[in-house]
Amino acid sequence: MPDRARDDRRRELQRRAFSPGGGLTESEASELRVLSAPLADPEPADPEPGEQEPPAAQEPLAAPVGGSDALRSEGEAERRSDLAGPGEDEATAPGHDATAPGRDATAPGRHRPRPGIPILLLAAVVAVLLGLGVGWLAFGRAGGGPGMTGAQRETLVQLDSSGEFDAGSVALVGTKHGAEAWHATKGAGESECLVLIAEEERQTACAEAGQPNSFGLQANLGLRADGEHVMIWAVLLEDTDGERVAIIQREIASGERYDWRSQYSGRDLEIAEFLDSSGYRGDALQLIGYDDTLPIWMTLEPGELCMLVAEPDALIAEGCASLDPSAGGRLDLGTDRAVYQLNLSENMDPVLTIIRTPDSIVCDTDSGYCGVDDRTGETSG
Repeated sequence: MPDRARDDRRRELQRRAFSPGGGLTESEASELRVLSAPLADPEPADPEPGEQEPPAAQEPLAAPVGGSDALRSEGEAERRSDLAGPGEDEATAPGHDATAPGRDATAPGRHRPRPGIPILLLAAVVAVLLGLGVGWLAFGRAGGGPGMTGAQRETLVQLDSSGEFDAGSVALVGTKHGAEAWHATKGAGESECLVLIAEEERQTACAEAGQPNSFGLQANLGLRADGEHVMIWAVLLEDTDGERVAIIQREIASGERYDWRSQYSGRDLEIAEFLDSSGYRGDALQLIGYDDTLPIWMTLEPGELCMLVAEPDALIAEGCASLDPSAGGRLDLGTDRAVYQLNLSENMDPVLTIIRTPDSIVCDTDSGYCGVDDRTGETSG
């Protein structure tokens, strides 16, 4: 466009950019930078004859970026316009740089302007973004979970190929105190699970996906480390951005601070000590219910579930079964008193059911039919 039109347009954009409450669109800001291309300072007064020297090349001025620098740029531009005088365009004004935009910068004897500060800043930003992109491709996103060691990658492969969880859903969400917390889904996303692994032990806790749970998914493990009893707890929660966060805590419960016997007293303590001396770990015992005054116990070891019935000096009955931590478990144990049925939920919560057959019921061994006359006690068939 003509130089005067360029000058008017530049002033208009500058006034809009720097006036109170003003602002430019991205395209207008780009246009202002082009229109405010570097201009040389006015030439000094003419020297005496014989002493005239060519004017020194001036550093190009950067486009205004705001503040006092931007105001000075606007003022200098206006002064140059005033020097041009009426009817005289900016190209003929003193100090006009031959490399102004719109001219052929490649013409002989003319200089190509050097990049301004905004261009250099843009190049630096692009370089940083490229570096971040390469890092993201090489190492994964910062929010995509912690980096994995070789052993953890093997664990990932084992969990993913076990068939317990949806393919590709297993992800490491936290590591601390030598324990690993993994998240996975089951049943095509219908359930989500927390898998806590430490040393050779593992516990899995699952819950229906999408259900509000203020306490999150929880799992815990008991370990032996250097003769001490170590408890590890893990909780899987969501942060304010909806990202999964694992909290892992460890407590050493040994010596005077912890004694599994402190949970029991009286006859229960005598039975627990008897079971401990019989080969069942006392710190792995759990009292799950009573049949009248007779306590029913269970032990939960990696991959194995046992139910025990005992007196202080005798083992009445015992039964064990393999355990799939991701699916819970069930164990039936029959005695002369009753049949004890133990059901474990996916969160390893035990439920004891006692099944007893009344003495008044008589069964026909040939037909298998059982019946009772409620009034006489005689069988009805």
